[in-house]
Amino acid sequence: MSRKKKKNRVVKQWKDHWADYLIQFMFLGLFLWIFTTILSDSLKPQTDIEVYSPNISKLYNVSEDYRIELVFNNKADFAGEEFYLYVWGLTSGGWGSDYPASEHCKRIEELEVDYQHRFKIYCDFIPPKSKFGFHIDFELDNRANKSGFISVEYWGKTTPYDRIYYNLSSFDL
Repeated sequence: MSRKKKKNRVVKQWKDHWADYLIQFMFLGLFLWIFTTILSDSLKPQTDIEVYSPNISKLYNVSEDYRIELVFNNKADFAGEEFYLYVWGLTSGGWGSDYPASEHCKRIEELEVDYQHRFKIYCDFIPPKSKFGFHIDFELDNRANKSGFISVEYWGKTTPYDRIYYNLSSFDL
């Protein structure tokens, strides 16, 4: 068969079946996109950082009313990167840490909401196999006073998003 006949045959076949080819191409593209998304997510390292509060306590004879202790526990063999922690429902002026490398974490106060309704912490690095804590002295904002809850949400480059609600009535306040 000559080249011209082959070319004419391919062109005729394309004209007759172009819609089928387009649908097959779209399904192949969708399949490849799903496969690469699942594969890339499974290969992406994720830390096992747990954030919890063992205690919320009432303070006496100080400017703030309460103190929450937050414990960060990175159980993974690699570091957490670009880690954000928001504590909602409180107004706070101060915080402290028992963590010797706390130079990796800092408080962020960019917006008015950061002063009055939430406390933001950014950590550029959380060492592997580490456990450390912070405490935040605070007053409840109006929403937390009415609902009786505060919430803690956290996520990072290598840490999936999580949110925890604390019922203030479950603590001895």
